[in-house]
Amino acid sequence: MPAPPSRSAHSPKLLRGLRDCIDSDVAAILRTAHSIKAQLEALDDSNAANRALSPRFAAGISVDRTRISVTHGIRAKLRDAMIGFQKLRKTILSDHKETLKQNYYNATGKLASDKVLDEMLKWSGDPMDPRWPWSPSTARARSTRSRAP
Repeated sequence: MPAPPSRSAHSPKLLRGLRDCIDSDVAAILRTAHSIKAQLEALDDSNAANRALSPRFAAGISVDRTRISVTHGIRAKLRDAMIGFQKLRKTILSDHKETLKQNYYNATGKLASDKVLDEMLKWSGDPMDPRWPWSPSTARARSTRSRAP
């Protein structure tokens, strides 16, 4: 198992690689969650079909209650896991916004507004990227234009 990457990585290439890895992990988790949800729906259908097999499995009988209880328990665990996952995603997003705020301040010397942060989230978030509208080179070009007579 490889060592975890540093929390203070600053290389744009490394950050893009980490972001791609996280994105693929998120996609895999969402695929797994959808698969589990489909299996739970199939289990609900199976529970309903099981009730029709015999009077011994009718609604309210211990076998039926056990099957329903197990299904509800699994569904609750999935719901709790997805709530935890959403909290983690929000934490990652807020950390990323803080990093972008710091990068913007380091590049321009000004605090970023919410509108600027939202625009930055659409870009790579790398202040050295020439496509980034607030890169130091773009900021220098703006400042030299404003000083020109």
